Formats: sequence, structure tokens, C-alpha cells
Amino acid sequence: MLIDKFMYLLPLIVFIVFYIHNLKNSNYRVKAIRDIRKKGLKNFCLYYMYKLFTPKEKSNIHIRYKVFLQYTRWEVNTYFLLKFFLVIMVLIMIILVKLTNINIYTERIFESYEYRTDIIYEAAKENIDKAMALETEITLLKDLLVSLDKNDVEELSKDNLQGLIISTLKEKGLPVLTSSQNIANKVYYRLQDYYSIKKLNYFLMIFILIIVYFIPDIFVAIHNLFLKSSAAAELVYLKKLVILNGSIRPTSYNEVLDIIISKSKYHRNILKKIQMLRNKNTIDNRKIYKESYLGSIKDLELKLFLEKLDQADNYDYAQAILNIENEFKTDKRERARRIKKRIELMEFVGIAGSMGIIALITIYLLLPWLSIYDLNSFF
Repeated sequence: MLIDKFMYLLPLIVFIVFYIHNLKNSNYRVKAIRDIRKKGLKNFCLYYMYKLFTPKEKSNIHIRYKVFLQYTRWEVNTYFLLKFFLVIMVLIMIILVKLTNINIYTERIFESYEYRTDIIYEAAKENIDKAMALETEITLLKDLLVSLDKNDVEELSKDNLQGLIISTLKEKGLPVLTSSQNIANKVYYRLQDYYSIKKLNYFLMIFILIIVYFIPDIFVAIHNLFLKSSAAAELVYLKKLVILNGSIRPTSYNEVLDIIISKSKYHRNILKKIQMLRNKNTIDNRKIYKESYLGSIKDLELKLFLEKLDQADNYDYAQAILNIENEFKTDKRERARRIKKRIELMEFVGIAGSMGIIALITIYLLLPWLSIYDLNSFF
């Protein structure tokens, strides 16, 4: 098929189609040129790549991935752009590998005399002029490639194709250095391989690209699985920083926010977004800490921490510090209760286990004595 020969041009064609689609009217073209001059070529390209290949900011996909990436330093738009480029790179690699294989096998088909045949023909080895025999086979192959296309080769049976090759051999009067059946068999396999190596397994290729597209998600999921405990420990550390720095008078919430951002690793993105929204001065500070601005938050401890920050920013900083301290005291009492329950469980298991072991030892010691006496005599 014609598309197989020009498959490597697919990325370029997709880019051209998008470019023509977006520059189809003169007004947009003037605006695009103005944007290039204003933003620079790099920022202009990034802007439209974000626009084309990343989800909209308030879409469900964007919100879900924002939660999914909360323990990483990736922004949602940059992350999706990475996934897109990864797919394009793998697609180009698949195409390049396919083109390389086509070139290697095509060279072997046209330049190698030793080629695969059926077993019955492999046994016949004769001292012949291999260069002349190869020339005969390639002449037949080229003639068949002109007269037959891929569909004809697939529709005709093996016997019919080999019969056609033998009749073509006789018509052209080419030299027959081996048996005509042997020549027809080798030319048949050359013809089959010439078309088969150019086939593209589109299903397999699409499956590989889908797997590649979601590989970053797998790595991030594994990353999140191992770092949840570290993120929880960091949240405790940030709370202690709020208490420590908030206890120094006069207290500045902006300074405290700068400190916890600089010390944070897993919650840096959401804290920086709070700082950015506060610096804009276009949004009521009491609304900044709501999920409508920060996105969906699944972690209950993080939600409670943001509530404390909201209280410190908009209401009473001293009361917020007191609430965090009370939370630590509550957590301490809860840990003490859990430890006490665990100790009680261990003591119960130890006592029950000891009694069970004593019972087993007693039975083991009594068995020889019980085997000697006839217990029926007691009844």
C-alpha cells in the first residue's frame, strides 16, 4: 500500500494539518505572527502545544491529574506534554526500526542467492553459477512485481503463483541452471517476503503507543505509593514550623508561608498556588483555600492543615497556632491509646499462648501414663 511507503511522514503531516487548520484565515495569521514577536518563538510554540495536547484547566481530567501529581514537582500541562512527546518519540523509533528492517530484508531479497525454500528443494545442492542463477531469479521477481500487486499475491495460492512463475520463466527463455520448480519456489518466497516485510501491524503499534502513553502514570503511582508516609511526615513538620515561626512576635503570615514553601517538597505546588493567588489581590483571601481554587484534595490531613492556614491568614493567627497545638495533643493521646491497646493485645496473646503451650506439654506428659492404664476400668 502507498501509506506503508510514506508512514514515516505521519508526524510531519499531523503537524501541517494542525498548522493549516489554525492559520486558515488571514486575521488569525496576523495574530499568530504578532504573538510570535511578542512572546518569542519558544513561548509561542509552548503555548499552542499546551493548548492542543493538554486538558483544559477546569476539566475533570485536569482536576484528577492535579491530585495525582500532588506529591511530584510536575505541573499537569507539562506532564501531559511529556506524555505526548514520549509517544511521538516511540512512534518515530517504531517507524525508523521498520524502515531499517525493510532496507535490510529488501537487500537480502535482491542480492542473496541463498534464500529460503521448501525442505524438498533444500536437499538438492548443485555446483552452478550462483551469480547467473540469482540474476534469473531477480529478473523473474522484478517482472512479477510489475504485473502483480500485493492483493494479487495474497489472493493467489502458492501453487498458482509458482505455476505463473514457471510459465513466465519459459516465456522469457531465461537460463535454467537448476530445476524450474526450485527457481519458482525461491522466487515465490522472495515475492511473499517483499510485500510481507512492508506490512504494518497497526493494532500492535497502537497498543504499544497506548502502553507508552500510560507508562509515566505507572511510575507516578509507584512513586506516590512509597511517598505517602513521607508526605504525611512532612505535613507534621510543616505544622511545627507554623507553630515555631508563628510564636515569634510580630508574626507575618507571608514570611511563614515563604518558610514552609522553602522547606516543603511534597506539598510545594499547592502552597505556591496559595501564595500566587494571595499575591494577585483579585480574589477574596477567604476563598483562596477552597477546593474551587485549589482543586480536589483527597488527603484529609492536608485539608485540615489548609483550614488552619485559612484561619491564620484571615481570622486569628494565635488561635490557629493553638488549634494546631491541640491537634498535636489529640494525636499524642490517640497514639498513646493505640499503643496501650496494642500492648493489651500482646499481653492477651502472650497469656493465651502460654496457657496453650502448658496444656500441650501436660497432654504430652500424660499420654504415656494414659496408654498404660485401661481407662474403661474406671467406669
